[in-house]
Amino acid sequence: MPRTRKTQDGPGISTSDRLIEAVIEACWTCGSSNASVRSLAARADAPISSIYHHFGSMEQLYVSAQEHALALARAWCDQQRTALAALPRFSAHAFAPLMAALIDDFCEAQRAVAFAWRDCELMAARSPRHAPLARRWAMLWTEFWSDLSARAGLGDHSALTTHFFQGESLLHLMQWQRTIDRPCLEETCAGWVLWLEGRLAPGGEWRRFGAEQAHREMPPLTAFSGTMERIADTAADIVAEQGISGLTHRAVAARANLTLGVISHNCHSSADLVRAAFETIYRRTVASSAPGDLAQEGPDQPSEFDPLPPHSPEALLCAMDELLLAVARNPSLRPFAPQLRYWRGRTSGKVLEAMLAPDRVVSPRDAALFSAMVAGMRKWSLGLDEGAATDHRKRCMAQVAALLRDGKDRM
Repeated sequence: MPRTRKTQDGPGISTSDRLIEAVIEACWTCGSSNASVRSLAARADAPISSIYHHFGSMEQLYVSAQEHALALARAWCDQQRTALAALPRFSAHAFAPLMAALIDDFCEAQRAVAFAWRDCELMAARSPRHAPLARRWAMLWTEFWSDLSARAGLGDHSALTTHFFQGESLLHLMQWQRTIDRPCLEETCAGWVLWLEGRLAPGGEWRRFGAEQAHREMPPLTAFSGTMERIADTAADIVAEQGISGLTHRAVAARANLTLGVISHNCHSSADLVRAAFETIYRRTVASSAPGDLAQEGPDQPSEFDPLPPHSPEALLCAMDELLLAVARNPSLRPFAPQLRYWRGRTSGKVLEAMLAPDRVVSPRDAALFSAMVAGMRKWSLGLDEGAATDHRKRCMAQVAALLRDGKDRM
């Protein structure tokens, strides 16, 4: 596991620095909420008491680790600006490959930092006390993409671009087949630039190929029944309400009113529980997502990014985010990656069609673009009060509608 600080192994690394690194690395490997005090201390090669000696509490250690991850992300942003300093302006056409290269570099070369960011978003979605950190991440990316969008003459829509980056980069954390993932990312970013120019995007060869491959390689969803269905439903409930950190054999047994032996017999490992929860939450998301007219949406009217019950909207979305990250982290869940990357947007496409003129035909790439932008918009709004979040969402949806409703024909 590469260290997140420039000072590599050696006696000069302080205990507090090692503990901070341990938290950031835990965000990558298992999620900070799944890391115990004992495991973090062991990862840092330090006594448990050192956490409280240096930071006072686990909460403050987490805050310090997030502040360090933010500093590393800002340093990365500054490096990209420095590399582009001799190119103060460039064309919109050049913006697409640049965006793809930046998403790819951040997700690959800054992987631990990328997971720390996503960990913070999950924590903020579940607890308001983490909202200030989430706002700092949102402002970092707003500043970065506002600068680059302005250089490409696309500054009027930099907020939408920031949201698209937030949504698309989460999906790019899921590694499947790089020879497909990387060109599809560039194709998707090219579609985004077409959107900013008022054009819908053609379907795209790489997305179509990825979807076909996903169809061939996707493991079949398990047909749960009887006791296993009860276990899977309970596991999904726990992830939706508490996160993956709450998903244990003992917790499922207590909530499902089953013995621990029954749970262990049906799900031999933690990975079995996660997979059962994933499949159930996936089904719930598909069943509960219904298209609506976002242009007419009121603050209490559900849409794709506010799914309907059985669970509260944010709980279900948090559960899906938890499981996206689980697929990105856990090799045993990687077979689900192509489905999540290349089959997304089926409901989004219907929502987008409802926003546009009747003669505007939405492609799978358009649906994926809309899905990424909406997901990023929701994450960017973490920490805003409800009124501000609703106003921001309406402004963004109005911008999308204005860009595409009566835009140019495909080229």
